[in-house]
Amino acid sequence: MKIKKAKSAGLILACIAATGLTGCGKTDETSKKHEAITFMAPYLEVDSFIEEVHKTYPEVNLEVITYSGSNTTTYLQNMLEADDLPDICTQTFYKPDVVDVSDKMIDLSGYDFTDNYVESRLKEVSDDGALYMLPSLYNCYGITYNKTLLEQHGWKLPTSFTELEELADKAKEAGVTLCMAQIQYPGSAFQYICNIADAGFLGTLSGKQWQKDYLSGKANVSDTEGMMDSMEYIQKWKDIGMLDSSNSDPTDDGKTKEAFIKGKSLFLLGPQNGIMDSEDTMDKFGLMPYLSEDGSKNVFILNVNRFYGLNKKLENNPEKLEDALKEIKNIDLVITDSQAFKEVDKIVPKEINLTSFSILFARQKGELNDFLEGANKLKNLKPGNKILICESCTHNVSHEDIGRVKIPRMLTKIAGGELNLEYKVGYDFNEDVEKYDMVIHCGACMVNRKSVINKINLCKEKNVPITNYGLVIAYFTGILDRSVEIFK
Repeated sequence: MKIKKAKSAGLILACIAATGLTGCGKTDETSKKHEAITFMAPYLEVDSFIEEVHKTYPEVNLEVITYSGSNTTTYLQNMLEADDLPDICTQTFYKPDVVDVSDKMIDLSGYDFTDNYVESRLKEVSDDGALYMLPSLYNCYGITYNKTLLEQHGWKLPTSFTELEELADKAKEAGVTLCMAQIQYPGSAFQYICNIADAGFLGTLSGKQWQKDYLSGKANVSDTEGMMDSMEYIQKWKDIGMLDSSNSDPTDDGKTKEAFIKGKSLFLLGPQNGIMDSEDTMDKFGLMPYLSEDGSKNVFILNVNRFYGLNKKLENNPEKLEDALKEIKNIDLVITDSQAFKEVDKIVPKEINLTSFSILFARQKGELNDFLEGANKLKNLKPGNKILICESCTHNVSHEDIGRVKIPRMLTKIAGGELNLEYKVGYDFNEDVEKYDMVIHCGACMVNRKSVINKINLCKEKNVPITNYGLVIAYFTGILDRSVEIFK
């Protein structure tokens, strides 16, 4: 890979399984398997993903390439240098002005499936009209705030920097920490600075042009009035305490997040936009944009989460090329962690199917219809009902543990009051399951189908509804029907 006029572009490849995207279309299930299409998998568990691909394209043969070493970045950079890329390539960073992949990737601009993309998004990845990498999912970034803490003090959410500055004075007088910043990963602080600048100069046409010129070595900060103004504005954020790293844990972003959840500050700068309500304080959280000085140009930052393309060497193998194109032709399915349902549902178009790994497991290791029937019984929950939460494996319980914290919190809100919760850890549960009003099973990633089926059958025998974590979350977030539509 060549880097255009820059020493490093921070290019990272990952497997297409990380995007959770598969293509749509039908073929003869009796078709013979073709030569394997390779893709990089930084995850060990990709069986569910491959299974879904084979259901749609039984003739397509997928081969997972696992990485070795301490991290994927180094390993994949070595692959680039050796010109030994997988057939389907994904990456977390791509800017045509910075990264040149024209000698590595196929130009996809001539294929009709690119018509499904918004034109403005294609322009962002256009390399003089060529499309070597296509955008996948987008992340929306802002500033997480504690709604409850604001309400307790009678403070309003600021809509401009002027109002933020006034709030900072009030917080200081009340002894409340204004902001925490997650800074564990290199570049985090710089990204926050850029996000703030996006509410000003960098968000203008002149600012966007300056970015291109800067990356190509044609411009600098000191001789650009707009950037100097932005640096002064960023200093104002620092002065009022919005960029104060002294309140954060420099080695563990999780501890910073935990402190924020427990009500230690009004704001959090970081990637944790999907923070759920806290079990410790019952606090409510929200997401606000990066603020311009007068509030007229407030912005949420939209970043592409993943890009994907095809190895140029596929042009020498028509059959493999055709199979690879099937995988990216029309995005048909997004597979995500159930805990990210709420956020992913917002950014994935409604015409694209959405499900989770937990729901895939409900189908693979259990009986989806039985779990779905149980999920539909959630609406009948009442305060005081006795619920068994069944965990198949032992693990260290964290402050935001899905089985001990998040699921119980959701169930309580669904019921409208406190429930009588019990927990069972292990391969099976007791024969006296009839004493429970409902059973909630984990995702079953660590047990086999026989174990789950035995539990389902026992519940059916005792007429006790049973469902699993993923379906509870789907129900709670209001997307249960969407999450199982692909299986109908």
